[in-house]
Amino acid sequence: MIGLGLFNELQASHKTPQGWYFVDDDETEVLLPNSEVTPDIMSGVIKKLFCYLDHEERPVLSLKKPKVIRDHFGFLKIADRSKNGYFLDWGLQKQLFLPYRESSENLELGSSVFIYCYLDELSGRLVASKRWKRFVKPITDSIAPGTSFKAMVASRSDLGFECILDGKWIGLIYHDRDSSTLSIGDQIDLYVIRQRDDFKVDLSLHPVGLKALEAGASNLLSLLRTESKGFLSIHDKSSPEEIYALTGMSKKLFKKAVGGLLKSKQITIETKGIRLLK
Repeated sequence: MIGLGLFNELQASHKTPQGWYFVDDDETEVLLPNSEVTPDIMSGVIKKLFCYLDHEERPVLSLKKPKVIRDHFGFLKIADRSKNGYFLDWGLQKQLFLPYRESSENLELGSSVFIYCYLDELSGRLVASKRWKRFVKPITDSIAPGTSFKAMVASRSDLGFECILDGKWIGLIYHDRDSSTLSIGDQIDLYVIRQRDDFKVDLSLHPVGLKALEAGASNLLSLLRTESKGFLSIHDKSSPEEIYALTGMSKKLFKKAVGGLLKSKQITIETKGIRLLK
């Protein structure tokens, strides 16, 4: 069965004036329009194609990669609006529909919104929802500190940034210096600091525990190797702002990294900073 809103591996069947028809194992046919046909397509060729509905609500295929697929979260720009809702640019010829019932506020054309894309069972259409939290799955497993996740920044609250982990769970990065550069829609690697009693997780932009020390020392070495004469004009008496500006690390992590490099005799501390030992 060809999945609407998903990528499907399909075989080229036959050519028509409108384009190439591709089929699945059940011989279900869907059209790849001439506008997307490439010279390498011939009978029997297998392609990974995205299936969605065209302007006449007919299934159609695309070689393009949309900015979001079914049952996933995304951050899309509002391209247009109608009496029933908004149309979002997801990189395909027909835009993704965001009904007014799925949006909690008036939205401006040209702005971007964090959404969840799903198949509406009543209409059989792919739609977006700005009420994305109802699609987040509860965390029921224990997650160890230091566990890494592929994540997307979903929203900003008084406490920090809410992020979607592995496309299904939600976690929080508290506001601090490190999170000041984040924006909604950013796709980043995050690390678990702790899992609370309610199973919600607190996150960090940097590795924690031993991994953090190793990463901090490695980053500091890399910086020293790129600096003139292997010297950085910061030390444990420098302000947190100076240290972060040069290294992207908190002062606490910087001091631990320096301690590790001193112990392994890779750096020396001078009056005005730290120097790489050759």
